[in-house]
Amino acid sequence: MADGNKCYPLGIIDDHSRYALLIEPKHNQRGILQNFIQIFLKYGLPQSILTDNGPSFAGFNHGYTQFERALMDQDILPIHGRVYHPQTQGKIERFYRSMSDELLKFHRLRNFAEAIEVLEQWRLMYNHERPHEALGDRCPAQIYTPSQRAYHEKVLPYEYSSKYRVYKINNWGYIRFASYQTYISQTFRDTYVQLIPHDDEDSVLVCNRNFVIAKLDVTNGELMGRRAYRLKNPYN
Repeated sequence: MADGNKCYPLGIIDDHSRYALLIEPKHNQRGILQNFIQIFLKYGLPQSILTDNGPSFAGFNHGYTQFERALMDQDILPIHGRVYHPQTQGKIERFYRSMSDELLKFHRLRNFAEAIEVLEQWRLMYNHERPHEALGDRCPAQIYTPSQRAYHEKVLPYEYSSKYRVYKINNWGYIRFASYQTYISQTFRDTYVQLIPHDDEDSVLVCNRNFVIAKLDVTNGELMGRRAYRLKNPYN
């Protein structure tokens, strides 16, 4: 900005309607979870959230982030775009390009206070006045409908089936099964998970609530993969 400080605009848009739920100017790239909770309380919960692979969103080799864990606690699937493939997040990339072309190229933000005001004004214009060709030249506000799924301040308990054994990830993020000890993620320390056999493979799925969070080789205890996805018909 003109005063020499950095401004990091956090944008959250609805995938179906392109409705901009939030453009929040931030001093840094931390503390994003509270912004999402603010949106959940106002607009309800989505089924999934697609983000890039920034450190606030994705944990990679060291496990899961608190952001990912918090989403799963609310029955929201965290999804990440392919590394070095921003086209996976094409809609949000286009959103930022529009903001740059229509606002930032012509208006240099002076300071943080102005950033809050100007970005919110542009968000309202984007939602209510700016037609989108992909929406049949309608505005996002004409399409968008808030979710009926409510945010829960206290995480709801989850009851696993008695069909498979439940294990506890220890305080360091490791799970012990058979004679093996495998690192899952410290984000899930002291969390109960269920191991479900994987079809036609010598492997098991590590399940947190109704999400698969890892796959383990039962012959040597090695981690075969760590990617979250929603478990379908887990006990059939």
